[in-house]
Amino acid sequence: MNLSKLKGRDSSGDSTSSPLQASIVGSCLVSFSSDISVQDQQDIQDCFSYAELAANSRHSVEDSPKAWFDYYQSRMLKSGLKLIAIVPNSPIIVGSSHELTNAAFDVIGSVGSRQMAQLARRTYEALKVDDVAWDYFRGGVVNGGQSIVKFAPCERLSTGEIAVVLFGLRYKTSVFEDDLFFWSDVEKLLTLIPDGGVFIFNGNDFASYREALIEKIVRHTDKIIVKRLKG
Repeated sequence: MNLSKLKGRDSSGDSTSSPLQASIVGSCLVSFSSDISVQDQQDIQDCFSYAELAANSRHSVEDSPKAWFDYYQSRMLKSGLKLIAIVPNSPIIVGSSHELTNAAFDVIGSVGSRQMAQLARRTYEALKVDDVAWDYFRGGVVNGGQSIVKFAPCERLSTGEIAVVLFGLRYKTSVFEDDLFFWSDVEKLLTLIPDGGVFIFNGNDFASYREALIEKIVRHTDKIIVKRLKG
């Protein structure tokens, strides 16, 4: 499914001219098109916070990454989002960080839209030059034992709803985890398993979930830190 058709706009549109609106929510890099309101951004970030807290309490991401990510996605559905498409799970073999990021953004573009792929790429590039955010993201993925790297570009559709492409890369590698996703040169091939889906967020529908979701987040002893990226 190509969401650029749903949006009803020229697919050659550029998402790089407006200020970047993006955050690291737990271990997920979440970004928003410029026409998404602050309230909708906060609500979507809360959905991701709850999903990560709930998944962490149910599964070990280090020992059972697929079960962890499946549960993570199921909590997105419990938060009122609707799943309309899934990310194909065909393995991807890469030999460099450049190949890894290109593969990730290609998949995002194929299941979402060209604009969403551009948004995810722009967010990643901003992350690399923000030392504080980079260290935080690296800590969440590597030091936190994560075996999943997650992107989530969000784009408003012509219907007024918001498309959320939750894209995860599960990895299988003998490369030290400190080098994964952050290396410049590597002589070993990495096998990556794409995962995730395209979700639809409706702000009006979410209003009935908001209070209960916030209560669930507050009840968790662990906390999810949201780090805003500099655009």
